[in-house]
Amino acid sequence: MGSGHQSSRISEKPLRPNGKSGFVPVQSCNSPKTFECLTDCVHFRKAITRFLARPLPFNLDKGKMRRVETGSRTNKKKSGEEITMTIRTCSNAYPRGFFTTALVTILVLSTVTLFAQLPTGTILGVVKDNSGAVIPGVTVTVRNTATGAARTASTAEDGVYLVPALLVGTYDITAELSGFSTSVSRGVRLEVAQEAVVNFTLQVGAAAQAVEVVANAAQVETTTSSLGGVVNENKVSELPLNGRNFIDLTLLQTGVAWQPESSGTPPAGTGGTKFSSNGAPISSNNYMLDGAQISNIFGQSPTSIVGTTLGLAGIREFKVITNTFSAEYGLTMGSQVVLVSKGGANQFHGELFEYLRNSAMDARNYFDPAPSAIGGKRLPPFKRNNFGGAFGGPIKTDKTFFWATYEGLRQRNSITTVSNDLGAGCHGSLGVVITNTACPQLGATSSVVLGSVSPAVVPLINAYPLPTDSSNPLNPIHKFTFTAPAAEDYFQGRVDHNFSNANTFFGRYTFDDASRTGPRPFDLWKDDNWGTRNQSLTLSESRVFSPTLLNTVRLSASRQALTTTATPAPSINNSNFVFIPGRLPGQITVSGLTNIIGDTCSPSKEPQNIMTASDDVNQSRGRHSLKFGTLINYYQMHFLLDCGNKGIAAFSNVANFLRGAPISLTGRTGDSVQAGFFTFKTFGFYVQDDYRASSRLTLNLGLRYEFRTDPIARHNQGSAALRNMLTDKDATIGIPTQNPSYRNVSPRVGFAWDVQGNGKTSVRGGFAIVYDLAQFGLPLANTVTGVPPFVYQFVISNPPSFTVPWNTQGGVLSRNAIFTEWDSKQPRMTQYNLSVQRQLPAEMVVTLAYTGSRGYDIPTKWDENFPQAPVQDTVKNRIGCDGGVAPANVPDGAPCLAPIVATCANAIPSCRPNSAWGTLLMQTNRSKIWYDSLQVGLDKRLAKGLQVQSSYTLSKGLDLSQGATGDATDFNHLDEGLPFYSMKGRTLYDARHIYRFNALYHIPNLKSSGMLGKLTNGWWMGTLVALQSGSPFTPTIGGNRSTYGAAVGASSTSVDRPDLVIATTPGTGTATGLTFVPFDPTKVITGNPKQWFNPMMFMSPRQGYFGTAPRNFLDGPGLQNVDFSMNKDTRFAALGEQGALQFRAEVFNLFNHPNFAQPNTQVFVGTGVAAGGAVEAPLASAGQILRTRTRSRQIQLALKIVF
Repeated sequence: MGSGHQSSRISEKPLRPNGKSGFVPVQSCNSPKTFECLTDCVHFRKAITRFLARPLPFNLDKGKMRRVETGSRTNKKKSGEEITMTIRTCSNAYPRGFFTTALVTILVLSTVTLFAQLPTGTILGVVKDNSGAVIPGVTVTVRNTATGAARTASTAEDGVYLVPALLVGTYDITAELSGFSTSVSRGVRLEVAQEAVVNFTLQVGAAAQAVEVVANAAQVETTTSSLGGVVNENKVSELPLNGRNFIDLTLLQTGVAWQPESSGTPPAGTGGTKFSSNGAPISSNNYMLDGAQISNIFGQSPTSIVGTTLGLAGIREFKVITNTFSAEYGLTMGSQVVLVSKGGANQFHGELFEYLRNSAMDARNYFDPAPSAIGGKRLPPFKRNNFGGAFGGPIKTDKTFFWATYEGLRQRNSITTVSNDLGAGCHGSLGVVITNTACPQLGATSSVVLGSVSPAVVPLINAYPLPTDSSNPLNPIHKFTFTAPAAEDYFQGRVDHNFSNANTFFGRYTFDDASRTGPRPFDLWKDDNWGTRNQSLTLSESRVFSPTLLNTVRLSASRQALTTTATPAPSINNSNFVFIPGRLPGQITVSGLTNIIGDTCSPSKEPQNIMTASDDVNQSRGRHSLKFGTLINYYQMHFLLDCGNKGIAAFSNVANFLRGAPISLTGRTGDSVQAGFFTFKTFGFYVQDDYRASSRLTLNLGLRYEFRTDPIARHNQGSAALRNMLTDKDATIGIPTQNPSYRNVSPRVGFAWDVQGNGKTSVRGGFAIVYDLAQFGLPLANTVTGVPPFVYQFVISNPPSFTVPWNTQGGVLSRNAIFTEWDSKQPRMTQYNLSVQRQLPAEMVVTLAYTGSRGYDIPTKWDENFPQAPVQDTVKNRIGCDGGVAPANVPDGAPCLAPIVATCANAIPSCRPNSAWGTLLMQTNRSKIWYDSLQVGLDKRLAKGLQVQSSYTLSKGLDLSQGATGDATDFNHLDEGLPFYSMKGRTLYDARHIYRFNALYHIPNLKSSGMLGKLTNGWWMGTLVALQSGSPFTPTIGGNRSTYGAAVGASSTSVDRPDLVIATTPGTGTATGLTFVPFDPTKVITGNPKQWFNPMMFMSPRQGYFGTAPRNFLDGPGLQNVDFSMNKDTRFAALGEQGALQFRAEVFNLFNHPNFAQPNTQVFVGTGVAAGGAVEAPLASAGQILRTRTRSRQIQLALKIVF
């Protein structure tokens, strides 16, 4: 995805046929890259025209856009008047015309209804007299103390008032009625998505007699059954956030499980903070900024390519709604992350800041090289500068306000990469004899002749660098440090305008541009200048028609653009490594060694455009608080990929690698084109009624109906389907899947019971059926990478020869493909909860909740064309599929495969249900999720300088595997022949215990002035504590013994699960001299990063059978992290009333605890004798950990000027 700033001119030339590849683009723009012109602003304009189902009211001329007035229209100045504007040249990677066109479109969308999920709150309450009787007809006025905007409401017959759709902020609330003294509650803070309850008791007297109190809304939730929590302004701005990454604050809530990265180099677009909310998939979280959708194309958080979410100074606060959200929220079935941008006020305020980190203040990482290996330095160099500022205030007092934020990041981070290397004695020239004395990694093989099978392998062997650590000759290590540059620039501007107390407007624009370069193993590849450019725009208008009727209109546009480039080192960037002509060097995979590999899908471009329109109506009718509206989204997803095009040469062990005898060669044919531009829409309609059944009981009743249209590919490029898996010989070009969303009826039911009627104890419960609707990015991307006739995959198993470039003649050539299942079902979840909240002294609230969910038709990957009977069958009367007696640990009914699968599964015609195909990898919705949890939360509101939040979750999450993201592919491909129940295991993000704690404490000031006061006053501290038990993993075995070595399964990675050892067994074969011990769940985890689990408790299964080790049943390392800050505010009157100089010292990973990543899960190569058992020595790298998930202790110093 390189920098890509060339501009291009678009023609209307279509794609032309090109043999079996289907179509290739006619070169219709001056850009050299195929399909770059698909994202041009002209096409964007046409897409909007199609979206509206009518032409735009202007003509497009070269360089000019002329509006044509055709009759009376709103906002028309004079009849016949022409408005012209210049259109700038568009860019393909980041079209400059995108937001110009979006803005013009927004201005003319006067007849389109608009968006839900508003970043606002509600103030409500009951007004009573001294006797406790409710008082109807009381006038209640709420006034925003920052902007002066005011709204009024009247109490109904039951004494209840309600003021919905208020901007987040601080309010003064006045209640007045003739014959009673006026009552005023001042300083009430309203948080996002909050229903703030403020009750009044009026005294008999003259209205001129005012009774004032300083009050906050009740902390106990007595009106809603939804679960979640608010990250308020204090936490956003004051907690010690590593990298100023505000998305990390989502992890503070109960029911939220952090999903660690499974790789040090996650696929582009899947990095950053990832989490599961109450058991939902990690891609099922909806991120909204002021109502604009800001999730990326893969359904992940709006994290930049650097892994950050900058712009803290532009975020007011946000709420994470985790369970049974109301009907106004849709699109996803996980959480709703509702962010509110910061706006200006009647006073000018601002800040300037600089945050600094460098290696001089840091601790060594567990895996850092010795000082002698890095020039005598204590640790690799690191420097990070994070700087910026914000400023805002009134343009016109009480009318118009602005707020602008800029934040920059410049970083040079030395990354230590640790890899399993090829020993020094294993290198040499063609024909050299290598012995297992010189190269212990040969194992039981006494010697090999280098290149004896294929001389072309010699350059590949010598591409491995010499080890930097050979202390373990069976597992030599290579370490190197790479200084990875990264840069990011973030800007946000917002303008608010009050036309009147009944009519308000705001607009916001956000721009975030980031780039980074990173290393790959052995420093033979690098991720070169990867980039993201994220933009979003929101325009919103709210109008009060009466005290009981309010309407909010919102229009949004967002764009997330992702680019990647892979650059090989000069030593491998030559013809000796180019497996497929015209491509970059290929990937080298050897069991027991780290792969020589760059990013498998680079170069790539993956921009996404989303246009959103919505309308929300709030209406109060007696005891009913009604809200209804509609949400329309228009998605454009563009994929230009290179996945697998370079080719992969896989070797089963070091001996075969040195000989030049690969087990398989996989890749795409030279005429494959991985490109597609998809568009689709979503339509959502909802009604929500919060019905006050009594003064103490509120019922939350909601219904949402939401569906999508078919994803349409431009010119059908990259879009095809196998509509009948059993009979179709070729794919049908057209939509990739049928649409199951038209039945998406989503009821939401809940209750909130104020037990004592005093707002101090509540019992709440809720139930909802929710859907994943727009998470199409990953399935579409995967389809583009392998769908015929645009892409042809091949797998050559056990090729008779190995040359470079590859000779695809001979061997067994398989016809594999990737499709989205034609009759795929709609992913959905049921959510439910029951909770108790209790007000405690000292402004504290404790919450105890049971929360559960069940997921149905969850996305996963599945080999739909797995061999069936008689090739794949079950053990009957102790006889297996090979005609022999089944192993003692395999019962009747267990699946098995016949030996013929080794040759017939990948041949064409094959011995599969559809003989015209090999592996048919289906993106299919077939999995299930089971989640149950006990959640305990303690919140202390800021009082006497102290604010505290504590969250604990005890949970268990199970599934049948998931394939929503690259990290969640899981191991469903290991057991395609097994019934679904055998794959039931813990989710990859299952964490039994999760504890989070955060606190802010402002130390009381001394009563002193002058220099002593400046030194001793203004100190405060903050802390974040994260404790989480380990994520599960599954031990694996190479060689695909279940299918006799055939590359069969959803990922064709040739891996199985091992058997569990059931009795002490002496080793034979390559394991001679070793003793295998019975599996013991209490002893299998050693806790040693050099060998996290005991591999001697596993053994190789017999060929034709699946291993007995369960899926995801071992725990990886957990998380223990404490961040701490000490801060000093020094007041300066010259900077204004709130002027101060703030110094911050922040320590991340205070105790320097190494939070290890998951271990290497491969236990055996898998080439032992067919009978299996204790016949193969474990790999020296089995259970080894090579990196940490978090960095070592780092100290950050900051200086901030607040004015």
